[in-house]
Amino acid sequence: MSTAATPGWLADPALARVWSLLRDRLESRGRRPEGRVVLGGLSRDERHAASALVGRPVTASRLTLDLAHLDAWLDERSGIGGLVAVVESVTGAPVADPPPPPAPPPPAPAAPLGHAPPRRAPPPTV
Repeated sequence: MSTAATPGWLADPALARVWSLLRDRLESRGRRPEGRVVLGGLSRDERHAASALVGRPVTASRLTLDLAHLDAWLDERSGIGGLVAVVESVTGAPVADPPPPPAPPPPAPAAPLGHAPPRRAPPPTV
């Protein structure tokens, strides 16, 4: 789950669910660390690992992460970079861009000439 350059507090196996959730969020938002994610039902091991990740005690079984704050925090102390760089380093795979939106439908064909409305006669000149 980690590379040689990944600090142990980031490569903790108890954070696997966190990294999976963060990868999904980043991939759905065009790699932008914005908004918040909520992790519920954290085990004791997950709370302990999350404490190291966020730099404060996590005692509840639920944790809300502000992604912009986490991005800045990781950029400052991970030695790897911000959130995208850390997720890529820890999981060993690049964070994908979201798929492009579907192409718009082709325009409707023009009416055939035989069905064009009749021309109006020009107004009479006086």
